[in-house]
Amino acid sequence: MSSSNLPLEKILSQQLAPLQQQLTELFIKYPIVESRQKKFEDEMKKLFYHSFILPIPNTLKERSLYEQKLIQSIRNQLKQNQLILRRTADNNNTYYLGQSNDFRFKSNEFMHTTETFECLGFIDDQNTLEQHLNRITQSMDTILNDLFKQKSISEDHLIKLSMSQRTNIKLPYLYFLPEINEDNSILLEPKLSCCKNAPVQILAAYLEQILQPLYEQVVQSILFHNGTDFMKKLQSHCCYKTVFKPTTSFITFEIHHLYSNVSHEDLRLSIKRLLTDPIIRQPDYNGLSADVIEILVNMFLQTNIFIYNDKIYRYLKGCPLNFSFSRLLFNIYSYHWYFTWFRSIRIENECFGLFKNTGFFTWNQSIDKIEKVFNEINQTYNSPIHITTSIGLQVHYLNCYIENRNGSLYSRVYYNPNKQRFLLPYFDDHPRLRHRQWFRFLLVRAGLYCTQVEDFEYEKLYIELTFIANGYSLNFVEYHNRQFFKLIYPSNTTTTEFDQYRYNVFRHDLSRYVTRQQELQKNHRLIQFDYIFDWGLRWKFNSGFYTNWIKLLEQDPKFKRYKLKIQLNSKHYYLSNTLLTQ
Repeated sequence: MSSSNLPLEKILSQQLAPLQQQLTELFIKYPIVESRQKKFEDEMKKLFYHSFILPIPNTLKERSLYEQKLIQSIRNQLKQNQLILRRTADNNNTYYLGQSNDFRFKSNEFMHTTETFECLGFIDDQNTLEQHLNRITQSMDTILNDLFKQKSISEDHLIKLSMSQRTNIKLPYLYFLPEINEDNSILLEPKLSCCKNAPVQILAAYLEQILQPLYEQVVQSILFHNGTDFMKKLQSHCCYKTVFKPTTSFITFEIHHLYSNVSHEDLRLSIKRLLTDPIIRQPDYNGLSADVIEILVNMFLQTNIFIYNDKIYRYLKGCPLNFSFSRLLFNIYSYHWYFTWFRSIRIENECFGLFKNTGFFTWNQSIDKIEKVFNEINQTYNSPIHITTSIGLQVHYLNCYIENRNGSLYSRVYYNPNKQRFLLPYFDDHPRLRHRQWFRFLLVRAGLYCTQVEDFEYEKLYIELTFIANGYSLNFVEYHNRQFFKLIYPSNTTTTEFDQYRYNVFRHDLSRYVTRQQELQKNHRLIQFDYIFDWGLRWKFNSGFYTNWIKLLEQDPKFKRYKLKIQLNSKHYYLSNTLLTQ
């Protein structure tokens, strides 16, 4: 539960605040008659309090006290036996339990031997954390003020990006998650804590706002947005028998160790190439020149600073993936890596695409020719960055097994045989809500990936067993199965008992549904809201929110023309994961 020392009204006010802020931002972007806006906000606030101010039943109070004692007991046992409990780095709900001294030794050894980080100094009485922070923010402000004096940025840019305008700036701290190898040995993967108050957070968001549209403009024809997008494009390509033949091979490649080992110079060079790409017409840099953007990107790379063991470090290579801007930088680098190596190869009439640090394409030419290219790549790049490939009539890509069966495409969901089965992913906010969404995602993926009805039925059964094995009830599984098919067939008149013909029709309808959802997101018409939730009638609040949205907002002719679709999510404050792990 949230802090019990505060009055319940105060707690509810804090939990409602994120939703109120999101609505304020929405009505700035999509204006509406002020009286309607105020009426909706008042009704929403009243409904929130009525739904969540209910007293907690005694049985739940007793259970929460029991579980509090249980968690404290586990904590004491871990401390007494010098053990450490950590979730694993694969983002599944699996945990590593080991000796804390061994884990600490491996962590310190990593920091002593790594070439990714550089120590900038100690945190002590002579150099306090506040002094370190002041030096960092002053350094960033000096660069911005110099650009302003040179008239390279406007006063608006200066105000928006200046450190002096920000409060509650904090450095993230470094921690490690274990990655379990096949021989049960562990490797440590460094992670940063939340970066939302980091010095470069606003700068990262601003640069992403400028560079993301430019990147999408350049790569839109060869970009896989996700696995379902990849599958739809591959299926469309394979319909043309003149380009998809019985001899057509599939090729996948992956750039390894990219995120922690690409030099800052290479990342800056990729940005320079993007800004000068001839594909981009009438580029919009928000009033900045290409040279200034390069300077700001360099400031972001140089100021990724964090804390570990009372020391201040910064990234010498790569950058933390906590920022979506970091992922964009690596995507831009990957694209230019592809362009450098593949521009000499004719890939017309092939299905080609990139996803993050991976790629896929069909191939109708000599296998020796493409193998020669990949060999040259690995000889050019020094370890630890290297490329692995898979070439043949059978490959797997983005968790999809793909096979060329004499000129016909066969596909199904792929599972790594070396990975533990029947696991659900780790989520750091509202696990039960996220798992409901995950259930729907897995069924969508099964329908788009599986070309044969037998494979779909098998995958559907596997999904159901996975949730049951993780503590979800049969009622939960059956309910969300029905909800999934209602998304595709709202009238609920279509049978879910498929033969191959009916299954093919279902896959076509599912593909159309996914396309409609993607168009909503692409056009920014799908708006997601979230609020903090501990206890109460969540279904009542969600239902009332949607009702008031339709009754009060969509009755406004101007607001209705925006054609917005909304999704309301709840989040928890605390999870057992965070309570039990260090």
